[in-house]
Amino acid sequence: MYTHIIMRASIGLVGFCLVAFVQQPARALGSKSSQDVDECAEALDNCSIDAICQNTLKSYKCICKSGYTGDGKRCGDIDECESEYNGGCVHECINIPGNYRCTCYDGFRLAHDGHNCLDVDECSEGNGGCQQICVNMMGSYECRCREGFFLSDNQHTCIQRPKGGYPSPWQHCITLRNNNAG
Repeated sequence: MYTHIIMRASIGLVGFCLVAFVQQPARALGSKSSQDVDECAEALDNCSIDAICQNTLKSYKCICKSGYTGDGKRCGDIDECESEYNGGCVHECINIPGNYRCTCYDGFRLAHDGHNCLDVDECSEGNGGCQQICVNMMGSYECRCREGFFLSDNQHTCIQRPKGGYPSPWQHCITLRNNNAG
């Protein structure tokens, strides 16, 4: 606030007279001060915790943050995953307060764009846990065995086939004919 001192001099019959008075800036009618109060900085606003307070002349505005909707005094989370385009996620969309994130199914990883999913080549590290041959597939992989071997029940290790092929299941059986061992 500025204060001005105004001096006036006059010469009269009695002598020299110096009169001084102080002039203050004009005030707005009905107010004690013309200075604006920043309600946001002084925490005098009633904006939602999920809103931004914006100071205006003699007032303020509450604006919901990105990812929220409302009048600024009450802001609610927007569920981006509920939209028909799934938040732009190729696989799964997970809503988080004020935002969302995309995740991928097993066998895939999130691309740098944060929306697309790329196949993971499980065979590129440790042969996918396969003992012999690993075949990468979209979102998965498969273990296979070289010729002369077959895949065990654990789907990772290979067992060598017997030299003469598989034994006949009847090889050790006794054939009975007419109640006689034969």
